Amino acid sequence: MIEMKVRGIAVDSNLKTPAVILTDDEEKRYLPIWIGVAEATAIFIQLNEQILPRPMTHDLLKNILETLGAKVTKVLVNDINQNTFFARIFIESPERIPFLISSINRVGGGGVADIGLGCHQQQRAQALEGLQIVKRVE
Repeated sequence: MIEMKVRGIAVDSNLKTPAVILTDDEEKRYLPIWIGVAEATAIFIQLNEQILPRPMTHDLLKNILETLGAKVTKVLVNDINQNTFFARIFIESPERIPFLISSINRVGGGGVADIGLGCHQQQRAQALEGLQIVKRVE
């Protein structure tokens, strides 16, 4: 597994589509994941610690988890199908009992949860086979 974190949002100038950029801790490898405008906006707001007058959808999940005393421990990208990345969200209860939210969650929303709840995304090597993880050139 490769542990990665959300580095930022970029716009593909050819496709005119936003992408969330994941990077390893050493920032030697990058993985762009193309997402929708709504997801990009939500991630951008979280990264810039902006506060909106009304909560966004992912704030509901954050508030529920905080109320229950639970926390997201990791987001695991575990599959790709027709250019859509899928992930599992791992949550731990106050009693330290781990549980899992379905593996059918798309990564765009997982990225927002990742940033808003302070955990890292981990990429399963098998899901990334054949994908181009860009290595940083010094």
